[in-house]
Amino acid sequence: MPHKPSVLIGGKKNIFRWPENVAEAFYDAGCRTSTFLINRRSSILRILTQIGRKTDQESIRRLCDQTLAMDFRKIMVKTRPDLIFFVSPFFLPESLFSILQAIPDSIRTAGWIGDQFGSEMKKRADELDHLYCSDSTFIGLSQFHEFKSPASLLPHAFNPRIFHASSIGTRQNELVFIGTCSRERAAVFNQLTEASCRIIGPKWHPLNSCLHTVVSRKIPLRKTARIYQQSRAVLNIRSFDNVIAGLNMRTFEAAACGAAVLNDDLADLPLCFEPGREIFVYRSIEELNEQAARITQKRSQATLVAEAGRKRAEQEHTYRHRIEKILQDLL
Repeated sequence: MPHKPSVLIGGKKNIFRWPENVAEAFYDAGCRTSTFLINRRSSILRILTQIGRKTDQESIRRLCDQTLAMDFRKIMVKTRPDLIFFVSPFFLPESLFSILQAIPDSIRTAGWIGDQFGSEMKKRADELDHLYCSDSTFIGLSQFHEFKSPASLLPHAFNPRIFHASSIGTRQNELVFIGTCSRERAAVFNQLTEASCRIIGPKWHPLNSCLHTVVSRKIPLRKTARIYQQSRAVLNIRSFDNVIAGLNMRTFEAAACGAAVLNDDLADLPLCFEPGREIFVYRSIEELNEQAARITQKRSQATLVAEAGRKRAEQEHTYRHRIEKILQDLL
């Protein structure tokens, strides 16, 4: 029987399910998988961590980090991984990376980053064999900060168990945006005048424009998928704090659900989708209004682009595709 690689995935549980999606894809690729989610450890540890953050007590935080490190070492001994893979490694305690200094060279280590970072992350990065970046700009950023680990582009992806097209029902002829409010995103919507948009997500307040419908709350990921499946098009506006050139998860997830995606212009976009044929792109507010009107008024064109985008997503952009690349690189 061929050897099944053992993979230990470290991360932090959140609404996007990024570590869980990665773990499922490693399993689907034939690996033995274990997960270590730092915010799903013991109740006592979670309480101590919260106290340490709220009271700024360094001694409590240090104790929590040391306890996490001991737990991580135990699961390493138990699972004997061939690969340790961190999802969003720069959001994890430095104590986890200190353990890597003592592991055998035969155990490969890597991380997948999706947010901008600074030089303070060098200690974490230098303990990894490879850094995968969801944004091509992060590669140059890692070189600028003189990280030892090589870096390469690995765009975000989607989980087909959750995000997929549905043949049930008729799509509503509307634009949808699901995401957290920011000053930049609100400014875009206040200037979108040629089509209405349904906006769902936390921290939203009434906009200057009464054209759009706002629902200010978080919704579960599966409900997000159902809304994408029922909508003509999904508007995507990047998070200006996190993204420079890369596509966020929304682009891939909405496309996988068969919605036409109207995306802001980003340098990495042509690497993943063909603008105009598989995805709509806007480079200015004027072009956003033109494209939004075209999508809602010329439904047949929107359907063609949506179908081409869905096929491209299914053929190239699942988490399984990303994990196959990682296994090819490292094992």
